[in-house]
Amino acid sequence: MPRSMTREAVKGGATGSGTFSSTLTKVAAAATLGPLLLLALTTVLMEPLQHAWGTSGSFWQKQFDKVLVAVDHDFLKLFVFGTAGLGYVTYWLPGAFFILLDLVVWPEALRQYKVQPGTNEPVSNRALIKAILVVNFNHVVLALPFLWGCYQLMVLRGADLTPVLPSLPRVVFDILVSLLLKEFVFYYLHRLGHHRHLYKYIHKIHHEWQSPVSVMADYGHPLEHIFINMFPVYLGPLLLGSHLATVWLLVAIASTGTIINHCGYHLPFFPSPEFHDYHHLKFTECYGNLGLLDYLHGTDRKFRQSSYYLRHRTLYGLKPLTQTFPVDKSTTPSGVSKKAT
Repeated sequence: MPRSMTREAVKGGATGSGTFSSTLTKVAAAATLGPLLLLALTTVLMEPLQHAWGTSGSFWQKQFDKVLVAVDHDFLKLFVFGTAGLGYVTYWLPGAFFILLDLVVWPEALRQYKVQPGTNEPVSNRALIKAILVVNFNHVVLALPFLWGCYQLMVLRGADLTPVLPSLPRVVFDILVSLLLKEFVFYYLHRLGHHRHLYKYIHKIHHEWQSPVSVMADYGHPLEHIFINMFPVYLGPLLLGSHLATVWLLVAIASTGTIINHCGYHLPFFPSPEFHDYHHLKFTECYGNLGLLDYLHGTDRKFRQSSYYLRHRTLYGLKPLTQTFPVDKSTTPSGVSKKAT
């Protein structure tokens, strides 16, 4: 990676300290209003969702009962291997779809939806193989012991490790709270990873891909995978004592979400990957996922002035947003960084 990029990448963790304290009031306000908004949203949605759940809840309970019988009601096995397996499948299935587009550069019609046109066409085989090996190490060698530890904490917490599925209101509440906690913790740990004393030793590995592709979403240093990728996801269920089924739903959301954020394609009807793609392009902006803390801390100012911000929306048509809001050619890299190839 060019030295200028490295200096720019670490600068984000060291700058803005003068304005950091000035945003604490805003963060506190958001932390106060967040639960109130969450309660209001849950109240509004509960009646129609509860009706739908009432007609399908018995079906899902029967499926969960079959899973329990298959493992002889061993919740340790279900939590560790079931969660790891679900996370693996919900990561690699959508990831394989997107990486196939980059490998074979077909169908040609989908190339027009590239977030950074002209990059990874085709993707470097050497860089891709390296990423796949590292991600599999993270998903197996690191994830299994981590999940075993989480299970022990869940037992100590007195979590809902019962064969009865939770009520729909409890599922919705736990998912929403967990996603908010994930955003809060992920933002600050991710931003810490860009500190000049940590970046070159840990987070720089993940940023070898200036133009990301789907399966490198969990490509990173072991410490990064534990504390930035996994810890924020499981913090909510640990604190709330969530049911295993809720944990599985949260893991599926997190896995598919990170794939979409790194896929490099802004396809019709898919969530926008523009926000995090811009982070890989510029390094010092867009540290979170939802964007709330980036707005409060001012770490999305350049993003909001770019064409990426104009494209950061769900596409409800076939015309690519890069045609509606063209990419600034001066900010588009030629592909993955030299470190990745």
